[in-house]
Amino acid sequence: ENRPLLTIDHFETEPSEVSAGDTFELKIFIKNIGGKVANNIKFEIKKIEGKEVLQYFSPVKSGNVVYLDKIEKNGVKGLSMNFLVNDNTPSGNYNFILTFTYEDENRINYDGSEIIGIYVQEKKEKADIDIVSYKLSEDKIIPGSDFILTIKISNSGILDAKNVKIYPSNIEGESGLKYFSLKDEGMLSLNSLKSNEDYSHNFYFYVDKNAIGKLYSMIFKIEYDDVKNVSYSKTKSIGILIVTDNPDLILTTYTTDKEIIKLGDSFNLKLTFENIGGFDAKGVRVKIENVENSNSLYPFSMISGAGTLYLDEIKIKEKRDFVFSIKVSEDCEDNRVYNINFSIGYKDITSKDYSKNERVSIYISQKEKSDEPNLTIKNVSFEPKLLSPDSSFKLSFSILNSGGKIANNCKIEFAGVGSSSDLYPFSLIDSGSLIYLGNIKVDEEKKFNINLNISKDAKDGVYNLIFKIYYENDKTFADTQKIGVVVQKSEPSKNLNIILSSYIITPNSLKPGDNFEISYTLTNISKEIGYNIIHKIEKVENSNSLYPFSPVSMSNINSSRIIQSFSSINSKFKFIISPDAESGNYNLLFTLSYEDSSGNSYSQTSTIGVMILRKPIISIFNLVYPDLVNKGEQFIISCEIANLGKFPINGVLVSLEGTPIRGVDRFIGTIDPGISEIYEAELVFDNIGDYNLTLKVQYVDDSNNVIIEKKDFKIKVVEISEKEEGEKLSFWQRIWRFILSIFGLGK
Repeated sequence: ENRPLLTIDHFETEPSEVSAGDTFELKIFIKNIGGKVANNIKFEIKKIEGKEVLQYFSPVKSGNVVYLDKIEKNGVKGLSMNFLVNDNTPSGNYNFILTFTYEDENRINYDGSEIIGIYVQEKKEKADIDIVSYKLSEDKIIPGSDFILTIKISNSGILDAKNVKIYPSNIEGESGLKYFSLKDEGMLSLNSLKSNEDYSHNFYFYVDKNAIGKLYSMIFKIEYDDVKNVSYSKTKSIGILIVTDNPDLILTTYTTDKEIIKLGDSFNLKLTFENIGGFDAKGVRVKIENVENSNSLYPFSMISGAGTLYLDEIKIKEKRDFVFSIKVSEDCEDNRVYNINFSIGYKDITSKDYSKNERVSIYISQKEKSDEPNLTIKNVSFEPKLLSPDSSFKLSFSILNSGGKIANNCKIEFAGVGSSSDLYPFSLIDSGSLIYLGNIKVDEEKKFNINLNISKDAKDGVYNLIFKIYYENDKTFADTQKIGVVVQKSEPSKNLNIILSSYIITPNSLKPGDNFEISYTLTNISKEIGYNIIHKIEKVENSNSLYPFSPVSMSNINSSRIIQSFSSINSKFKFIISPDAESGNYNLLFTLSYEDSSGNSYSQTSTIGVMILRKPIISIFNLVYPDLVNKGEQFIISCEIANLGKFPINGVLVSLEGTPIRGVDRFIGTIDPGISEIYEAELVFDNIGDYNLTLKVQYVDDSNNVIIEKKDFKIKVVEISEKEEGEKLSFWQRIWRFILSIFGLGK
């Protein structure tokens, strides 16, 4: 629609189950499904269905009205409200009426309402103890000092509680209390706490003199039983701020300008620092360092400004903001949290240096399906599992469409082995090399198998079977994927022998910055049982490290306790490729070590080839051309062609299609990183009409594959009329002609 249109995308409550007497947070996510931006938005919940009031529900904390400045077209924003449920609320479903008003860019008003159903259970018969308030004895807690923490606990449940224990457990993120030590009894113990009864208690702490000034979150454990002998356990976090006489900067909050961050998004990350120390902080610098457990910032990159921001000073108790503009890679792993490390440096009035590190967590939401089909090979298996020369086997696998559109006229071709288009040492049985699959719907997985012979003179080793997959939608797609198989003589080994029998890399086409997965099978081809199997990828061949690969969400070592004789196990590794990786074939060294029943050790090493191909990034911008020209008029078309990548782009050729004029092509050759070249063409059209032109930039990647970028545009050529000739006179020429005409001297 040519208007904003707001609707509820989804909602949830925290906690997920709401009972009478509870306080709960209602989180609502609003989506703009219209065609324009919605501005000045007001949301309100003031009644439940069938009533004119909220009846059993009372707004707490932020009230029952929320305002948002805007929601972009197709954008989603979240809001939250908190409600307290009356103790006597009957169980049942209560429909909240959410009303909202908003405007478009022309200040036209719109309104709407939707229903949110909340199920409330009757107040449960249980004890419910929590820390309801706390107080610190000192306004300013400094290293080397004592303080008293007074807590107030309350049993808001229906049942009495017994065997109550409350104690400080640890500092958040630490295994213990770190800089804090208890000077007296470290646990509050009560034989009982009746329903609706309160109790206060003091904890006495000493702060280590080497404590760093910052806000510490102290975790308290709360354990108790009710009179029915049901046990409960929960935690409560209490914030304790340590300040020093030095300048001391702490990260108090961080926010992003987008509620939901997706692959390919750009966003602003705002860090707010406060000086909680006793002196002004001078020469403040905040630097974005890297993503936790990696040596790079991937999957993030800076899109404007520098990676280090500077400020002259932050005064005592002053808060200042630092804003980083960041872009998310389109190819990183989604639906996960990335921790970004920051370093902070500053000086005091004597120029003494101070530094510390902070960590910020960014959640990348689940990737939306692309608007194209995407076919990949999955679930590979062999029968038999051990492949040997002069034998046949059945290769089974499935094709999954993980894209966002149906794949039509799908077919898969067994196209070669390794770098050869020859199938040797394999040959097909009872089928050709091309298999037709028909259409594959979104999320559909088609299973099939092919039967193959292995030549009797096949050598032992790993063979990569190359498959080409073809399919269509609005255009034609072609992809190459490979399945690794191991051929080894079939005689059972007298000694224990475990081999890497097959593997598959997903996705098959990889570029710097990509995540990928190696799924593999280990097979015991001996009569003995294998124990304590360690499988690891520790380095790249002819290198002392794994660079440019880094394990993600798991280590580079897997282990298995046992593999029975003539049996197999499946496992996988996950890696990410450094954004700075060069194109080429990298052989990962796959090492197996294992033991037999007598404790004798064995080991062997195989290689897994991974092909990386850098993706050149060329941009065509500042394309300048006239929309309308006269027949026979000379004009210029120009543009800039920039290399936005990190490496030189070769074989750059610029051509202009759609014109009969020759000699407008230009061979640029190589464009270095960060450099732009200007293309200009001088044209004259001798015939009137509409000319549909295409500016085409052609270049090659590291494998000499030709890549073409295009920009289409249109120029209209018209005849020169007398009127148009007159319109071409200058202002003073027209004035002079008018004066002459008054005296009868003009035309």
